[in-house]
Amino acid sequence: RNVSDASVIQELMKDTDLTSNNNQSPAKVEAFKPATEEVKKQTSQSSKVVSLEFATNSYALNQDAQALVDREIKELAQGFAGAYIRVEGNTDNVGNAGSNRKLSIARAKAVVDYLVNEHRFDENKFIIVGNGSNKPVVGCEDNADEACKARNRRTEFQFIWDVNGKIN
Repeated sequence: RNVSDASVIQELMKDTDLTSNNNQSPAKVEAFKPATEEVKKQTSQSSKVVSLEFATNSYALNQDAQALVDREIKELAQGFAGAYIRVEGNTDNVGNAGSNRKLSIARAKAVVDYLVNEHRFDENKFIIVGNGSNKPVVGCEDNADEACKARNRRTEFQFIWDVNGKIN
């Protein structure tokens, strides 16, 4: 991300007529209604854990975190085009429970905002959840060392079908 030059790709694409190939069509853009409470609580059919590094007490995505979301989540989100995506933010146990919950929500929201603004996903596709420190990684429940704390500062992406078992 830091060393790429987008002008090269833009120059290559300038003379390409994407509509001339009858075997390809533009991706269908799904319009989402805001998720109902029932959908928000639905068990996910697939999930992806992505450990994003946030500065202490911060929810700002740095360029490395953005590149990780681009690499690990963007294509999955496009592949599950009709599914809701629950984004769960988590924290370690440093700080009080109320602050950790707010911080975990802000971290999940920062990831969603990035996907919406950078990749033009429908914001209603996402369900934002903040777990605070209430959902630690197995084996790191006590946050005994810095490695466990880092593992607990994670974001999970869960792909949700609608309550009727169909993609929305």
